Amino acid sequence: QTAVQATTQALPLPSAPAYLTATVASSSQINLSWPTINLATNGYRIDRSLNGISGWTSIATPTQGSTSYPNTGLSAGTTYFYRIYSVNTTGTSTTYATANATTPTPPAAPGKLTGRALNRSTVYLTWQDNSTNEDGFKIMYYNNGVWTLITTIGKHTGTGAWSCSITATPGTSRYYTVVATNTAGDAYASAPPYVYVTTPL
Repeated sequence: QTAVQATTQALPLPSAPAYLTATVASSSQINLSWPTINLATNGYRIDRSLNGISGWTSIATPTQGSTSYPNTGLSAGTTYFYRIYSVNTTGTSTTYATANATTPTPPAAPGKLTGRALNRSTVYLTWQDNSTNEDGFKIMYYNNGVWTLITTIGKHTGTGAWSCSITATPGTSRYYTVVATNTAGDAYASAPPYVYVTTPL
C-alpha cells in the first residue's frame, strides 16, 4: 500500500496597497484609506511616525476587506506619517504605501469688531482678521440666550481688516459677533466680543 502525502502550497507574499490616502477630519483625527488586496488574507498593518524616518509604531491591524481606518486621539498642529503593509499567512509584504497629513490648529480670534447700520435693513460689520488658517467666518447674532448663525463668508487671505454686510430687520436691536472657523474649531471675536447695532424704522 502506497502512502499519499498531501501538501499545502503556501500563499505568495501579498503586494502592498497601491496607495494610502490620509485625510484630515479634525484637529484630533486623520482618516486613512487604501484599495483592497486579495492576497491580504490576514489584513493589514498600519505604522505611524512623527518624522517619516524613524520611531515607527504599529497602530492598527485592520482585517481583510478593510479599506479605511480612523486614527483618533491626535494632537493639533502635528504632522503624522503613515505606512501600510499587507499581511497573509505567509508573511508581510516587503513594500508599503505611505501618506502623511497635518492636523490643524484652531484659528486666532478676530479682534477690533465694529458694527453700524448702513440703512434700515443692512448692518455693516468690520473686524481685524488675526488668523492665517481660517476656512471662513461665521456671522452670528444673539437670540434668546443662544448665538445663532446668520451666514458664513469665505476666508480672508493673510491677516488684516475684513468686513461684510448682512440683511437685518428694520427697527431691531441685536448683538452681533464674528467667529473664525476651521476644521479644528471656532474662535469667537474678542476685544470686543460682540457689538450692539440698532437699525432704524
